[in-house]
Formats: sequence, C-alpha cells, structure tokens
Amino acid sequence: MSSLSIYELTPSKEGITILNDIIYNISTKFIIVASSITEARKMAQEAGSDECCSRIPCIFDKSVPFWTDSKYSTCKVIGFSTENDTRIIANVFTDG
Repeated sequence: MSSLSIYELTPSKEGITILNDIIYNISTKFIIVASSITEARKMAQEAGSDECCSRIPCIFDKSVPFWTDSKYSTCKVIGFSTENDTRIIANVFTDG
C-alpha cells in the first residue's frame, strides 16, 4: 500500500494575472489526494477549465500548463490520506 498525501493547488502570483484576464469558467483552487505532486498537478490540469486553455479564439486544447507548471500555480502537502484512492476532493470553480 502506497502512502497518499492531500495537496492544495492554488494560483501563483503569475497565475493570478492569467486568471484576471479570463471572464468566466475558471478553477481557482484544488484539493487533491494523490501519490505525488506530479500526479496531483496532472489531475488538476485534466480537470481544469479555461485557465488551462489557449487564449486564441476557437482553440481550447488545454495547452496552457496552468496547474502543471510551478510558474503559474503552487502545490503543497496539507495532510495525509487514510484511504487508498486518488481523487479530487474539491475544485473551487467560478462559472461566469
């Protein structure tokens, strides 16, 4: 059995500047149970919304590494899980 941690992912200062340019449909925080920071960041990126998308009209391919790049977001351990399943516990989402 591997040990799972609970991670909190939030925008960095540079990430906040990206969020300020988006009017709607953004995730601003994740709480994730994962085996590593890399896994937590990947899960957030896959579940992310417009903060992860290219700003070019009609291209929404999640090409912005918002949650996987420490330039745009922070990821820290806030606890440890007693369960064995990786999952997203919370996604703070703003629907515009």
